[in-house]
Amino acid sequence: MSTYNLNDNVQESFEFILGGFTYKMKFPTVEETEAVQAVLQEAEKSKDTSKVLEQMYQFISSDNKEAPAIGDILKKQSIKVIQNFNEMIKTEFGGQ
Repeated sequence: MSTYNLNDNVQESFEFILGGFTYKMKFPTVEETEAVQAVLQEAEKSKDTSKVLEQMYQFISSDNKEAPAIGDILKKQSIKVIQNFNEMIKTEFGGQ
């Protein structure tokens, strides 16, 4: 009989640097993912993606009290930084 430890080698989060500040993005639980998917489905109907971003941003934090909120700092970045951010998300969430 085989035994698998499904929690072995599983990261709970990953870090990234943006604008000189270190941020951490927590991997959502299945329950949290279902809530995000519900918002995504609603956004597809209404064509309003702002709530999807808000849902995603709730998983991103910084231990540095001076770090701007992730939504605020992303708004001020160039399109190339946003492309890098999107690639990081795809990579970390298994899209590549």
